[in-house]
Amino acid sequence: MEHYLFKQLSFVRGQILKTVEGLTEETADRIPEGFRNTIRWQLGHIFVVLERFAFQYAGLPLHLPEGFKEQFEYF
Repeated sequence: MEHYLFKQLSFVRGQILKTVEGLTEETADRIPEGFRNTIRWQLGHIFVVLERFAFQYAGLPLHLPEGFKEQFEYF
């Protein structure tokens, strides 16, 4: 039986990837009005937070590229 949390995380990941498909480098490095960080940083932050929910809080090791946690965990 599939666990609901993993189905939800998979859905969110798919929606994010669909949303940013075709995003240009220029747009990714823009800070949208009302935000403190670039779209690229926001995407990195989402990645780190999802990894934390999916693995670390379950007592499993994180699978993050080197430096991601330090660069994208906090703003």
